[in-house]
Amino acid sequence: MGNLKVNADIKKNRLYLSFVGIVTQKAMESLYTDVRFCVSDLKPGFDVISDYSECTLIHLNSIPALKKIMSYLIENQLGEIVRILHHERVSQKQVVNLAMQVQGYRSINVSTHEEAEEKLKNVVKRNALRVHLHNVPIEYWVINDKGTGNVIDISTTGCAVKFETLRPDADGDILLKIVFEKDDNLPELSKIKAKVVRVNNESFATEFTDLDNASKDLLWKYLIRESRR
Repeated sequence: MGNLKVNADIKKNRLYLSFVGIVTQKAMESLYTDVRFCVSDLKPGFDVISDYSECTLIHLNSIPALKKIMSYLIENQLGEIVRILHHERVSQKQVVNLAMQVQGYRSINVSTHEEAEEKLKNVVKRNALRVHLHNVPIEYWVINDKGTGNVIDISTTGCAVKFETLRPDADGDILLKIVFEKDDNLPELSKIKAKVVRVNNESFATEFTDLDNASKDLLWKYLIRESRR
């Protein structure tokens, strides 16, 4: 059976996860408990190195616990996550496929521990964690013209959008309406003013320009909710 470990480097403000052998549901649930203890010693913006290079197989019934770990890291304001993968193993394909199918953080994938440390040393820190979403609609307005699309990823400082209709111009102002599924426990998110910072053939990226703290808190609550799905 597998050997799962977690430890926190307080000086580096970093969490290390290690998955070895065959991962069972029981082992993943135990890891979830250990992760919560370790994260409590770290500051918001902590980074994670998640090593799957010696993992051979992840039991399907352990996936819900893995998703809980992912959501917990997001809730506690994860900074960057680097995954060490051995691409010839079945488990590595499972991890990559899971990342594509569930809503959660985007990772940097490498093949060695040394490369992981180097990536975190040189990565440009973002102002806020970007959460990868699936099939969350968005409406947007450029002056009086309306466009529609889907959110690719989003943080409390900006988002990337795959557009379906209107292609905005770079450096222009835009008004965004993210169409989250209604929640009786959360008020509806207001429209967000933003600036288009990048455009390509299928998508564009924005930076929010006037999101106050209350609106940021509300948006973050929606992102946490989405990460749990």
